[in-house]
Amino acid sequence: MALALVITMLLILKDWQRLSNDWAYFAYSLRDVPQTQEKGFF
Repeated sequence: MALALVITMLLILKDWQRLSNDWAYFAYSLRDVPQTQEKGFF
């Protein structure tokens, strides 16, 4: 029973890492867009 709980927690942690990586990439790409626009304006 405890082993199943540990495996479940590891799987959730792995999914969370993948989700946070996707979110970081999404935030980075969002942050990249205004910079290029500012360069175009100025």
